[in-house]
Amino acid sequence: LYRSRQDKASSAFAQALVSFHAPVTQSAPPGTTQQSFKSDAEKYQQALKQFSDVAGSYSWIAQGRYARYYVGLCQRALGNNTEAEKELKATSEGRDTELGALAKLALGGLYEQTGRTDQAEKIYRDLESHPTITVPKATGELALAELYQKTKPTEARALYQQIQKDYPG
Repeated sequence: LYRSRQDKASSAFAQALVSFHAPVTQSAPPGTTQQSFKSDAEKYQQALKQFSDVAGSYSWIAQGRYARYYVGLCQRALGNNTEAEKELKATSEGRDTELGALAKLALGGLYEQTGRTDQAEKIYRDLESHPTITVPKATGELALAELYQKTKPTEARALYQQIQKDYPG
């Protein structure tokens, strides 16, 4: 029974990912079976519905937790910032530290996008101080440097130079 539910969750999550990553085009090329949408809004609405279903039905397994993260990403893409923040915060506070780090990175981007640069900086510094496999230290540093490009150009330059020194490849 558990395996069957997990298979259903995996299938539903995979289909939601197909929608989330589907191309936006006015007309699908003839003979193609690839899913496509006419607008970003249409695409993210469809993905939001699918991810919400997975998150609601399978919240106790990984696919449900990851679906909740994607609900936050869809809400952000649709401009529903309050809902996006709620979902991303909840995901970032969960037991899964790898998924939580991804949610924090997205939350930092949302804060940056909505002019809450102090909150974004705090998140990026936290990600830099607590690296994970999904969000390594360099990713936190780059996000912080990009934020500083707009707010503190001198610090951004110094941070980029430090990143270049630390990661010469």
